Amino acid sequence: MMHRVHMPPMQQQQPPLSLHPERGLGAVFKSSSLRAMRVPKILGSFCDILHYEDQSILMWSKDSTYFQIFGTKGLEVAGLPKYFKRHKFSISTTLASAS
Repeated sequence: MMHRVHMPPMQQQQPPLSLHPERGLGAVFKSSSLRAMRVPKILGSFCDILHYEDQSILMWSKDSTYFQIFGTKGLEVAGLPKYFKRHKFSISTTLASAS
């Protein structure tokens, strides 16, 4: 079963570095006001999963506007436990399977 998670485009801004698969995984980016903003840790962790884990389980779309989950069970068994603590794991699993 394949799941698609659409990420709405940001208005008048480039996507944060940590959310763009070709620009790296930086956790901090500068906004238009030059004020540093932090990306929530859960988003950084999902970006790490998208970047480093098996692309037969999940991957970015060709235009990088959403990511696809091809194997929910594989993600649950192989991907999520590496990036999320046990007490946060059920939340991550719920987020992944709800999409």
